Amino acid sequence: MVSLIAGGRVGRARTVLCAGIVVLFASVSTPPPTAADPGPVARAVSCADRKAGALDWIGYFVWNVSGALTSSLKEPQIVPASEAAGAMRRIDRWVERVAAACPGGRFAALSRFAEQAHPLTTGAMDQETTEDFLAAFDAYQERQTDSHETPTYVQALHRCQKRLPDVRTTYQIHYSAPKPFGRYGWVTMTTENDTDRSVWVNLDGSMVVVRPLPRQGGEYVAARGGWVYGWGGSSSDSQFVDPGASYTSYASPSWYRIKLQADGFIKAVRPEMWVTLRRLGCSSPVWPS
Repeated sequence: MVSLIAGGRVGRARTVLCAGIVVLFASVSTPPPTAADPGPVARAVSCADRKAGALDWIGYFVWNVSGALTSSLKEPQIVPASEAAGAMRRIDRWVERVAAACPGGRFAALSRFAEQAHPLTTGAMDQETTEDFLAAFDAYQERQTDSHETPTYVQALHRCQKRLPDVRTTYQIHYSAPKPFGRYGWVTMTTENDTDRSVWVNLDGSMVVVRPLPRQGGEYVAARGGWVYGWGGSSSDSQFVDPGASYTSYASPSWYRIKLQADGFIKAVRPEMWVTLRRLGCSSPVWPS
């Protein structure tokens, strides 16, 4: 007699006579993988992938919080309550995703970080609160990856803040001479690097245009009193600036000159400069020139 027994605990058995050979089939308590349940190996892979994805995305949210602190025009610098609350909502969503992929609570490092982050993000965050928030993330990253990153986010923040006074960006609004249709308007941003090393600068922002000619792009926003144009996220908005050098760019070269009516104008320019120094970027106030 030939016996075919599947892996797992053997349960109720039945026999079938087939061409003179008795074959024993065994039912098992461990079901095969299905679409709904891919099995323990696939679940473990999914859990590890989800935790790695959470770490990457939460690191980005934390990076934005540090940028919000350094971009404040006030002294002392403050992360707005809306920015803090938004970061925490995104972190909570990732905790939910990881929990769904990791049954049994196998995400202690992330849970601990979320517990520490909640009381720190209930309102506006000052320097001390932001440092506590970054330190909690550093500990979460170290526990999950079992490695020590250098510099830590707290150390990187201090380095950014030390260098930012020597990296200054200004903006200027320009108008052309009168044209048959009216005039052109555009904005330039200039970055001056007075540090002793090259810095990677990303420029973005928005502005409001009043009385542009038709088909000039933008989005009309009544609350801001005109057509809103944004820029950033393009390779043309990023640049290395050498030590002691300056760099001037248009606010988005793809449409940098906007056709205006004769009495049209640009207002409410809200530019932003990000300086990237190794692990952490920090954002600086941008002043009119």
